Amino acid sequence: MEESKGRPALRRTPLKEGVTTTTTIEHQMSEWVEGRSHHNTTSNECCPDFSCCEPALLADKETRIAFRDASESVRLDMLLMFLGTMLAGSETHIAGGPYERGA
Repeated sequence: MEESKGRPALRRTPLKEGVTTTTTIEHQMSEWVEGRSHHNTTSNECCPDFSCCEPALLADKETRIAFRDASESVRLDMLLMFLGTMLAGSETHIAGGPYERGA
């Protein structure tokens, strides 16, 4: 993996067939809130709920709007929730979740 400014570069993994893409975070967010999930190819970043790569994970519109309008700290908790949903049924544990921070 190449390094950029002392940090490891993003690992580019092939996307699943049929995954639609976008190039800006702003466009990705506005499309996602409207229910159109696109993978961000500039930063190799999924939608907050990972629905660009796993369509069945698309959060309901109320949740997507709440995420868009939330503070960074609330967004972090929501991202952990989305990650937990994606990993449901696996034996993976998310360290540092809200329950571990005393929230």
